[in-house]
Amino acid sequence: ISRFVAQAVVLGDRQAYTGALIAPDFEELGAWATANGLAEMPPEQLVEEKAVQKLFDAEVRRTLEGFAVYERPRRIALLPRLLSEEAGELTPSMKTKNRVVLTNWADKIAYLFDEKSRSAE
Repeated sequence: ISRFVAQAVVLGDRQAYTGALIAPDFEELGAWATANGLAEMPPEQLVEEKAVQKLFDAEVRRTLEGFAVYERPRRIALLPRLLSEEAGELTPSMKTKNRVVLTNWADKIAYLFDEKSRSAE
């Protein structure tokens, strides 16, 4: 478990590999960003920063190192906010509503499984 991750949804149904949507713990991430010289910025910008992306890539690798390769997400996408009941993404008992998540975050999910952008990395 990482102190930087508030929520994570692993996806991969009908895909060749898995990917993960990650909602950061913005309090922890903000403190890390300040300590690492990143200017204060809104979450939408913060999750796009290269240094933040590298932090989360490293956290995912570290956290999942005991898992089989096929169980680890090949790619991650950071969300600019937490999944919420208000947005219809969570049930009252905090279970993920996958269909709503797939709709609300379609652009991020497309990135997870886009082989063209993957080869450019």
